[in-house]
Amino acid sequence: NLVCLGFIPSIPNVHLTGKKKSARELNVHHAPTSVTSESCRSIRTNLMFASPDSTVKQIVVTSPGPEEGKTTTAVSLAITMAQAGNRVLIVDADMRRPQLHRVFGVPRYEGLSTALSGEFPSQETIDSLIKTTEVPNLFVLPCGPPPPNPAELCQSERLKKVLDLLSDGFDWVVLDSPPLLTVTDPVLLGTQADGAVLVARTGQTPKASLHAAYRTLSDVGINVLGCVLNDLDLAHHSYYRYLRYRYYAYGYYRST
Repeated sequence: NLVCLGFIPSIPNVHLTGKKKSARELNVHHAPTSVTSESCRSIRTNLMFASPDSTVKQIVVTSPGPEEGKTTTAVSLAITMAQAGNRVLIVDADMRRPQLHRVFGVPRYEGLSTALSGEFPSQETIDSLIKTTEVPNLFVLPCGPPPPNPAELCQSERLKKVLDLLSDGFDWVVLDSPPLLTVTDPVLLGTQADGAVLVARTGQTPKASLHAAYRTLSDVGINVLGCVLNDLDLAHHSYYRYLRYRYYAYGYYRST
């Protein structure tokens, strides 16, 4: 069964005045007392207990299909981890449609693809590619130039070396990856990381697709930490159902 780690409410698609960054992805940072922030803290807490028998430090965030909120979820989760005093690195591992350079307003001309190409990476090289963000304790490694062969880079021995180097200076490493049922990159990333989180969009992601994504990961031995229900419209749910989702966000609700 797939563990539901919690939900993220619908976030208004607005923009910050005078800034290029979208307020939607950074809502948890700009509104730390919101329902969204509280929900993300619940997910963070559940993640800490999702794999009690092993240390989880590197997390791949993916979704069955596109437009299901995996990037927003990855950013929100990383911000919440940083707010707890952890040093957190979020990595744009979606080398097909990178988004994190836009979210955090950083250059994209060097990043993960740079580290995975050319000479074997060193700690100095990795450190030079990591950028600071406006969120205290949160750093970002952008995608870099989109390569012609993302899958080949993801299955290279260099990826494991890069992840090890990235983990040396951070408590958490969150990897935003492509949709799972469209490309193989998330599976290749998941085999190198400590675990994976699936994101499903409420009312959009078919149950069959979610189960297929779970099987795809679990069949190759990837530690599936759980699922996050994204874009829950609280305005169209009764208060009872809202409390029900809140209750399950703090526990281990197992979907069937």
